[in-house]
Amino acid sequence: IMDIWWIEWDYFALIHGHNPLFTDWLNYPVGLNAGVNTSMLALGWLVSPITFLFGPVVSWNVLERAAPFVSALSMCLVLRRWTRWWPAAFVGGLLYGFSCYVTSSGSHLNLAFVPLPPLFFLLLYEALERQRWRPKRTGALLGLVCAAQYFIWPEIFASMVIMGATATVLWVLANRKH
Repeated sequence: IMDIWWIEWDYFALIHGHNPLFTDWLNYPVGLNAGVNTSMLALGWLVSPITFLFGPVVSWNVLERAAPFVSALSMCLVLRRWTRWWPAAFVGGLLYGFSCYVTSSGSHLNLAFVPLPPLFFLLLYEALERQRWRPKRTGALLGLVCAAQYFIWPEIFASMVIMGATATVLWVLANRKH
């Protein structure tokens, strides 16, 4: 499976000082651009201690099993912002984390690991509507979430940006008097 190879590559590049964004270890001598080739760099770096101790197969299994739970927890915490009743946020998190999209992604870890889109929209809501956090902190966190999502799967990042831009335009149109 390619996902396991990429998890191993991320760890290997990290400890050996190779460029993690490009490799000629696949498709030699031309090489591959790891930034756009389903490399999941952020996830590989996240589980590099597990890869060091137990290997890439265990790292992949940990990520595959954790993906729905982490995604559900992320959505639950974001929904908690808009509801006072914990069971409602919990059910919303379960519906997101264990949705057909996440559970049918099968062995495509880059598609199943989606805890960052809810955080993106929470930060966008904070920047546009709520505005209680410092703007620099909110912008830095938004940039960090975007970069992390790009290094997990660029297509989900692109979808987030398109939906975020659409939501921003709609918000500006609805609040143009403010």
